[in-house]
Amino acid sequence: MHSSSGANRPFKDQQWLRILQWNAGGFSHEKRTQLMSILISQDIDVFIIVEANLSHDSLKRHTFGPYCTKILPKSRRIASGILVGVRKGLISDFHEISNLSSYNGAEIIKLDVWKRKRHFKVYGCYSPPGNTKLVTLAS
Repeated sequence: MHSSSGANRPFKDQQWLRILQWNAGGFSHEKRTQLMSILISQDIDVFIIVEANLSHDSLKRHTFGPYCTKILPKSRRIASGILVGVRKGLISDFHEISNLSSYNGAEIIKLDVWKRKRHFKVYGCYSPPGNTKLVTLAS
């Protein structure tokens, strides 16, 4: 377990934001268990799961311990949706930039996170195979 002071956290440079992004291809109980193990062992501050395949109702069946979660719900039959988790105690602001109906199928979220008085802008992006390249969208 990690103390709130951070004294037991395994990574010394705590001024930086530790981020994990994972294309889960659907989110089962087993994948949640695997994710939680990675989050704790790697001291992750923010996680972004693309192709989470979760709705607001199905998210209620999963718990994420020391993380607050937000979701861009799935919007098509095959795996879609983005799950975002931010370590409790960090200040954050979640923004949906696009869902599958805009940007030719891309899902994009923006997360503003503050850690130790530093502001970080985090983008979670997913574009299914064969769709517009996200680099094109940025320009």
